[in-house]
Amino acid sequence: MVDSFSRIVRLGEGLAVSGVLSDAAMRRTIEALKEADVALVIGVPVGCFADPNFARPSKLFWASRRHHWLDLPADIAEIDTQ
Repeated sequence: MVDSFSRIVRLGEGLAVSGVLSDAAMRRTIEALKEADVALVIGVPVGCFADPNFARPSKLFWASRRHHWLDLPADIAEIDTQ
């Protein structure tokens, strides 16, 4: 179990200019996670992308904790664990 781990990976480096995450930045991030012995499951909060064509989510984890005003389409799976 990792109690604490810190490493600067600069994941968003160049994002403002190019609009995409660079391969080098993603590689640095994955290597840091491997070094920390963290399971490689990456979640991205909805709303982090301004691209209207970005793929819509298929699952909602911790569904019981969502905001009461958040209505989801019926075909999105609601899961109360992770």
